[in-house]
Amino acid sequence: GRRFDLIFIGAPYSQGLTQEALKLLSHHNLLREGGLLVVEVHKSETLAPRYGDLVQIQDRDYGDSRLVFYEFVTGEGSA
Repeated sequence: GRRFDLIFIGAPYSQGLTQEALKLLSHHNLLREGGLLVVEVHKSETLAPRYGDLVQIQDRDYGDSRLVFYEFVTGEGSA
């Protein structure tokens, strides 16, 4: 299947869609090794530091939004 270097998720806030999308992306390995996933959530939402091989590397707040950056790293275990 196709794999990507960069994926951006901006699901509607407070509907639980972001968590599900992260689980699916981790399960289906859609990022290349070292690929970057950028997730936009409301700044009050907390995401896990890891979803399978997706490891959180950074987050930044912008107004009411938070951007959370995950890197795809194979062989690092899973959560």
